Amino acid sequence: AGLNPTDDLYLQKIAEDGTVLWRHDFTSPDQFIKPYSLLEDVNGDIVVVCTYTNQLTGEQDGYLMKFDANGAPVWERKIGRDGRPEELTKLGRCPDGGYLLGGKYTSQMLNHAYIVKTDVNGIIKPGRIFGNVFRDYDLDCSDTPGDLPLQNRIVRAFRDGTHVYFGTTDALGNYAIECDTGNYVISLILPNSYWETCANDLPLHIGYLDTVVVDFAVQAVID
Repeated sequence: AGLNPTDDLYLQKIAEDGTVLWRHDFTSPDQFIKPYSLLEDVNGDIVVVCTYTNQLTGEQDGYLMKFDANGAPVWERKIGRDGRPEELTKLGRCPDGGYLLGGKYTSQMLNHAYIVKTDVNGIIKPGRIFGNVFRDYDLDCSDTPGDLPLQNRIVRAFRDGTHVYFGTTDALGNYAIECDTGNYVISLILPNSYWETCANDLPLHIGYLDTVVVDFAVQAVID
């Protein structure tokens, strides 16, 4: 794997005698994808770890790509947090078929070691919970005109003592939580006893690649 003269990613397979068996060049407008390491997995697929840079926004993240044995793309995953420069340069196989990625990220002008574990499909957390938290002014337990979003409210997804995930609402009242599969209790953490929700501590099951929507209507006990 490497970069061609136009700085686009290419993948090439060469026989033992140096004969080129195939080559594929991948055009990525406004993106710079630099490969660092690759391996062949147990199924004969080719996995490449890269660093991805969006040339319009400057956002830099890790990038994991899988190709079949003939170099045709199977999937690609951008790995990283927005607003934090990240590089992934090392790649290894795990006994469960997943991949271990190594690199660094930069925060406050300091470099930090960075290790990521994915499953065989390049997924870090295969479940997703998202929703909205809003002030329910008309007390009908649904988001209707006149209700307002609540920012900086914390939502907790609890599976067990070692699987607890949190999300925080943005200016529109939206939150998102990435989590593992399993049975969870989803709760809105109320700031004090002056507030209540129409429903809280909601049980739900998260399957592989499930996306579940949970909204919270918040009402004032005392204004």
